[in-house]
Amino acid sequence: MRRLLVYLLSLLCLSLGVMNVLLQRSLHKLNLQVQAMQHVDGPAVGQHMPRLYGTTESGSQKVVSLGQSGRYTLIFVFSPACRFCAATLPAWKALKQTLPSNTDLVWVDLSNTATASYFSSHDVAEPNQMLRLGAESRDIYSLHVTPITIVVNPDATVNSVLLGPLDSSGIERIRKALAG
Repeated sequence: MRRLLVYLLSLLCLSLGVMNVLLQRSLHKLNLQVQAMQHVDGPAVGQHMPRLYGTTESGSQKVVSLGQSGRYTLIFVFSPACRFCAATLPAWKALKQTLPSNTDLVWVDLSNTATASYFSSHDVAEPNQMLRLGAESRDIYSLHVTPITIVVNPDATVNSVLLGPLDSSGIERIRKALAG
């Protein structure tokens, strides 16, 4: 009888050990999934964002300094091939028409394929407002998806980050942020 009890207790301990290992593996997988879901593209609100580095359409180096002279900066991160960016163009046009005078506008092309004709055909921006983003800025500010709309305060800190197409609540949020 005693041997049977020792055998059963040993079997129980072994079973509990196996269950513990399986549960730890499951927990590890769940933690990885949670971490992946918490990653958001775009800079963090409050992050200092003093400059963007990239090139112009002609290929010359360009540095855009943000938060200069007490001005807000509205950044549209897009790609010409992005259908969500195309869906956002009307909202971006509406915002462009009503920007406060203390606001600079920058169009950031993640694909590095936008041309002056793209802007003129969509009537959205002057080519000098466009930046083909360099890898350094892309990585520093986590800019890897489109569309993203970013409001940068006059002190070069990020005020708002809106991912995806803009709706009326997003437009209102941007207007409030730009109003100070």
